[in-house]
Order: sequence, then C-alpha cells, then structure tokens
Amino acid sequence: MVTDAPVVVLGAGAAGLVAAHQVAARGIGVIVVDHQARPGRKLAITGGGYCNVTNMRVKARCFISSNPHFVKSALARFGPWDVMDMLADAGIGVEERDRGELFCDQRATLLVDFLQGRAEAAGARLMLGCSVSGLRALPGGGFLLRSSRGELQASRVIVATGGLSYPGIGASGLGMDIARSLGIPVVAPRPGLAPLLWSASDRERFADLSGNSLEVTTRCPDSPAFRADLLFTHRGLSGPAALQVSSYWRPGASVTVDLLPGIDVEGRLLEARRERPRAALRTVLGAWLPKRLVLAFEGREIPDLPMGRLSDLHAAAIADSLHRWTFHPAGTAGYDKAEVTVGGVDTRAISSKTLEARDVPGLHFAGEVLDVTGWLGGYNLQWAWSSGHCAGRAV
Repeated sequence: MVTDAPVVVLGAGAAGLVAAHQVAARGIGVIVVDHQARPGRKLAITGGGYCNVTNMRVKARCFISSNPHFVKSALARFGPWDVMDMLADAGIGVEERDRGELFCDQRATLLVDFLQGRAEAAGARLMLGCSVSGLRALPGGGFLLRSSRGELQASRVIVATGGLSYPGIGASGLGMDIARSLGIPVVAPRPGLAPLLWSASDRERFADLSGNSLEVTTRCPDSPAFRADLLFTHRGLSGPAALQVSSYWRPGASVTVDLLPGIDVEGRLLEARRERPRAALRTVLGAWLPKRLVLAFEGREIPDLPMGRLSDLHAAAIADSLHRWTFHPAGTAGYDKAEVTVGGVDTRAISSKTLEARDVPGLHFAGEVLDVTGWLGGYNLQWAWSSGHCAGRAV
C-alpha cells in the first residue's frame, strides 16, 4: 500500500515541526515521519530541560560551515525576534542569561507540545514510531519513501532528521545517508560542542584537578577566541570554553588557553616581588588561580622559588606560560557527549533561499543535518527555527 502526500517531512524535531506548520498553514497536505514515539526529544532535554531557544547576538560568523555565507538568508527571514513571537504565542516567557542567551522560563516540553499542537491544528499529520529505510527520486518527479508502515509517495520532501549527536535518544545519520544515495555531497561529520580528552601524560598530571573551574580564553587553529568558564574533569577539559573550541578542533591540533585573560601577569608578579619578597611564588599565584592548578604547573611552567628571587625573565616566562598554556587533546568525548554534529549535507549543493538541493528538485534540507553548526548558546536552535521556517515556506 502506498500513502500519497504532497509533502513529507522527515523528522519531528524543532526544524521539522516548524517546517510542517509552515506547509500546513498554507493548506498543503503534509505528513511528518519520525522513528521516535514522541516528537522533539532532543529539544525537550536541552538546556537542562529549559532549552536555550535562541541568542540575541546571532550573526553569520557564529556558525561553522564550508559555505560561511549560507546561513545569512534564512537568519534574515526568521531571527531571534520571530522566535520570541513564537514563544509568546505558546504562552512561554524567556529568561536572558549571559552573552545574549535566551532560555524558556517553563519546561521545554511545553514548547514541544505547542509545536506539535500548532502543526496538527494547521492540518499536518504526524506519523510517529515510523522508521524510514530509504528514499528514491521517481523518474517523473517526486519521491518514494520506504518505511516501517509501507511506502509513502510525495511530491516534495523536507529532510530534518538531525545529526549524530545524542545517539542515546535515537540520533542517526539517516539524512546524510539519503543525501549520499542521491548524489548530494556530505561534509564528513564529527562531534561538536564536546568535552576534550586528556592524553595519557596529561591525565596523570591534571586528573586530580577534577571539579576546578575558572574563566579563561580558548582558541585553536582557525577558531576565534572564546572567553568562558573552563572545567577540569578526570577525563579532560569541559565547560563552555572547551565545548566552543571543540567544534573547530581537529585531531593533532593544539588548544591554547589563556588562564588569566585580561590580567597583566608580568606586571603583577613584579609588583608582588617588591611588596612580598618572602612569599612563595606558588602562594602569590594561588590567589589568582586554583591552588591545585598552581601545584600541577610547579616545576614546569612555574618555578619553585620565593618572590625575592624572581627575575624579570622569570616573570616574563611565567606570564607567557599562563597566557598561552598549550593543551594537546587526545580527542573529544565523541557523539555520546557532543551537543551537535559538525559537518553534514554540503551547503554548497543547497540553495540558501529555498534549502532545496540544486540537483534534486523537490528535496529540501533543514536543521542539523546540514553542514551548519552554531556556537554554544542558542545558535543551533536558532538555525533549526530559521531553516525549518524557510524550507517549509519554499515547498
């Protein structure tokens, strides 16, 4: 038995539900297919259950893509203020936190319920608990999808299946597999916004620092500098400063950490030498850094001596070590701990205005399945809203 629908949306997450509403609200029949029994599972658990829905500082530079200008069109047509209007319609307020981050003031499950209810009220049909095993383009136009509930035939398809992060709640590479099967290139995926792991030697040296945190600035080759909190764990480095830079990090590259950003370490050390010549260097530094971190650095980056014996060269070298501590990750914690997927369907093969594949008419992509990855802080959900809205309007 073949089920016909003008439009099929694959994926009942943030992007898929927004896209389905845009289609149905124009009186076009649409079926939303998802292998999960409930929609919006990732959306419901992000941000500790109070999802970071957007960021008031959204700019194109806050996204990683092989085609860096790709996001501009969608972001311009559905931005943070549009998200706030959507939340107001849902009766959900927002709480602004650091660096422009906007969180729901109620549980994110209410937002999921709203998105589902709005799409269904407009006429969308949700087919949940239904897995898709493949999609092929038909010679005369349109598509045939093989699913666990039979075949579905559609004139247009929006792929909003997400990425590989959160495999524990059913994430898969279905959308990228579909793209490959139809000749659409895929940028090799990797975990993003994931903790960075110690090498064996660093684990021995720093594992006892687990639980210590401080505000730092991190960067790696090709990344901007991120100033945020860094958390030491028994496995490596986590916290926003590590997660942000992890999306840019590649195996073999180093991460540079400024442990005391904005502080004139050399000047303060020379001042302390004059005022506290009998104090131990570790004591002076222990007022600025976690004491266990100072002890881990002592004997390498930090010499064991009293302030009175600190030379100008010592002060300059210590300042350089603390402002440019170089860490060589053994890897990331992988998709199990990653918040997003970096890479995905190559945006150079997709129209930035319609989100339609250039060489496969009628096939659109939205959300994390695309090679678009935002910074930590609401940027990835904003991309889901923006791309879902534009794909839904285009079909």
